[in-house]
Amino acid sequence: MKTLPVILLILFHANLIAQELTYNPDFSDRPENSYSVSSRSFVFSVNNQVFDLDEELLKIDSENIRRHALGDDVAKRLHLFEKTYTYVSEAVPGSFSGKLVIQKPAIYSSLLKLGKYITRLEKKGTISREEAVKSYSHLLEVALKIYYADTAEFEEELKKAPDAKALADLFRKVELI
Repeated sequence: MKTLPVILLILFHANLIAQELTYNPDFSDRPENSYSVSSRSFVFSVNNQVFDLDEELLKIDSENIRRHALGDDVAKRLHLFEKTYTYVSEAVPGSFSGKLVIQKPAIYSSLLKLGKYITRLEKKGTISREEAVKSYSHLLEVALKIYYADTAEFEEELKKAPDAKALADLFRKVELI
């Protein structure tokens, strides 16, 4: 019975420490957490594109793809994006199925995060549905067009971005020539 008050005291103290860690007004002023979006733009050449985006979108049957909160147009682009950036490796001995391999994981995960962010903004009413569809479609098209380009520097900047707003700002700095 004497251990119960001691345990409660320890839990109460841990709760106070956790609250202090989560609410620290000086936390945002620390230099290791400060991030500013790169002022330079990222230029990628898309003249030697392997596939025509509009033609590929027409080939996709909307019955065979997953639905998306922003509609079928976004769902088709997302399907093409996932088909382009991922593949299933061959099964190895001891495994019944292949492993999903993501190429350019920084771009892939950034766009999935941006999709959730834009959908959330649309549901809250911060942006209109048309703006959300246009914005996410544009981001997916940019990612599809830069797939064959050398994106190492761009991916490094994406890895440094702390949130979805910074990711969106980085994608806005992409110039396609």
